[in-house]
Amino acid sequence: MCRWLGYTGQPIYLRDLVLKPENSLVNQSRSSRGRHGDGFGFGWYDKKSSPEMFRSPEPIWKSQDLESLVSRIQAGSFLAHARASTTGTVNEENCHPFQKENWLFVHNGRIVDFQTVRSELLSAIAPDICLDLSNATDSKLMFFLALSFGLENDPIFALESMVGFVERICQRAGIKQPVMFSAGLTDGEKLIAVRYSTKRDSRTLFVCEQIERNANRNKIEHSYVVASEPLSRSGEDWQLLPESTAIIIANNKLTWRDFRPVI
Repeated sequence: MCRWLGYTGQPIYLRDLVLKPENSLVNQSRSSRGRHGDGFGFGWYDKKSSPEMFRSPEPIWKSQDLESLVSRIQAGSFLAHARASTTGTVNEENCHPFQKENWLFVHNGRIVDFQTVRSELLSAIAPDICLDLSNATDSKLMFFLALSFGLENDPIFALESMVGFVERICQRAGIKQPVMFSAGLTDGEKLIAVRYSTKRDSRTLFVCEQIERNANRNKIEHSYVVASEPLSRSGEDWQLLPESTAIIIANNKLTWRDFRPVI
């Protein structure tokens, strides 16, 4: 399984989540005995609408530049990912996050027997948004399918349409319980997270809300972290997303809703 986290709130340094917590993304990856050694990446939003990105095919715990990198990047919205590959080669192109214009996407999961249905899924991607996806992994293909189903206008419905489409194609090919989908999506303004699998046995996904009073602005500030595992060993203050659930964090507010693939 991959590991990922997303953050939205007051600007912080990436090290505060990626490196410093007792169960940080780096420690989660290291404790998995090499299963998350297929690359890592970050995507963050500075003052631009389009994100900045850094991706590397080396294991996150072996990177000589990691501490320097996460200690100088400060952002109010970002995604981070440590990859354990199920399809595709280990290279920078296959590392998460994946980007299209102002959108970033990370994924933990898989499409079962992906190579069997790969060409049919690829043919459904809208030609006007398609890049060179000849060597795309299942995760990257899911992102571009969601873009083809209208992600920019209605992100949740597009993800539900994408997952439903993949399930239908796989079922026609005789593939049972094909989708495992723990995913994060952001455009820098809103953070969306989904926990879903066809067999209702999804990879874990947690959310933590932090509330502080900003004395200078006389305002209550909310910050949110979504992560594959709690960043504290105790798990205190972390809430597990139920099966088949999506959350939307925007305008200082967390909204929960069911995630139902479009049949």
